[in-house]
Amino acid sequence: MNIRSLLYIMDKNGGILVFTAYVDGKDPIHIDHLDLSVNNSVFSCPECGSRLLIKAGSGKVRWHFAHARKTSCNGSEESFEHQYVKEQLVLWLKTHGYQPKKEFTVPGSGGRRADIYVFLNGRKVVFEIQKSYLPAREFNKRQTIYCEAGYDVFWIGVETSEKHIFKKRMSALETIRFRAFPFMHSFCYKIAEDALYMEFGHVQFQTGMSLFHFKKITWEKDPCESLYPSQPSPAAAAYKEKVNQEWKSLSRKKRLFPKFGYSRAEKKILSYYYKHQLSLNYYPSLCFLPVYSFFGVQTGAEVWQSWIHWKYVQHKGSRFTLSEVCLSIINEPEFHSFPMTDHPANAVRLALRKYFFIMESLGVLKRIYPGVYLVIQPLTVKKPMEQLLEDDKFIYNKIQSLL
Repeated sequence: MNIRSLLYIMDKNGGILVFTAYVDGKDPIHIDHLDLSVNNSVFSCPECGSRLLIKAGSGKVRWHFAHARKTSCNGSEESFEHQYVKEQLVLWLKTHGYQPKKEFTVPGSGGRRADIYVFLNGRKVVFEIQKSYLPAREFNKRQTIYCEAGYDVFWIGVETSEKHIFKKRMSALETIRFRAFPFMHSFCYKIAEDALYMEFGHVQFQTGMSLFHFKKITWEKDPCESLYPSQPSPAAAAYKEKVNQEWKSLSRKKRLFPKFGYSRAEKKILSYYYKHQLSLNYYPSLCFLPVYSFFGVQTGAEVWQSWIHWKYVQHKGSRFTLSEVCLSIINEPEFHSFPMTDHPANAVRLALRKYFFIMESLGVLKRIYPGVYLVIQPLTVKKPMEQLLEDDKFIYNKIQSLL
């Protein structure tokens, strides 16, 4: 699918330029298709309907349309990338028989306008295209308005880089796009490829840093099926190898080169290790495992996994529930959640299930009822560094099939 010839083109520098207008109130036309020497038609903006003038090109600037007078046109306030992604999504929806509306005013929202509204198989759905930083307070305000009005919100990221990356820092701009069900995933539009991607399989080893896998959305596939996946696609072998490499590298680094400055969450965990005259780099090998689901809390894997060990898995025969662990993490003052579309507890719960599954498979825990776990074999603390390094290798090889 390509609508650049209709509404937009991409210049040689990768910038997106708008060159389309309605002619005499009828069909839109690209400026390249006009006879500029004799054309006396009236041109209007596809976004706001106000009059447009033809502007001559000079130097690197091509012939283009511009508003005849100052306007509050919403489109003029958005970046070209923002407008382009919006038009692409609208066309995708229309191609499959849906009736999307741009700049939809949400009833009872005090005039709040969504980029796109569409009714998808019984669901009221809005799309918000977000390319620039959005303060958490503003995000929460918008999200609350949409949810209280009964709308399902898709926050779509915009990526202008031509590179495919496996790892990036999880800023608020990234995390607001996460959807927790039926698995952690998000959507991002890659301008360079003219394609919508789903990102999933996130592995969060470090605070705010995540590895992830991605899948290109096929335009021929129905939007409802693509936007509401039933299960994740299998991760590619190349991505699994990236995760393994990162795991081994960071594990060795954390063991042999301990930090000297600590976050509040790390200091919280250190208080437990200090009771055994240990520092944080002496964590048990099962307290730094790759969990293929974004955790949602701003802390490294060895911190939250150690915290679970110290609080719930110290004593053989003790029981705990998934819900109580999840709530205690969310309510822990030292653990700060990322802003997300879903409640952070949903992200934490999904990650905990995967972590506990690995612990079950290794004989540490036993699930005796749905969401209820029994400690079978507590982890051994206070091992020498040489033994921990050997344990790391053993666990790495042991759980490859589980991952």
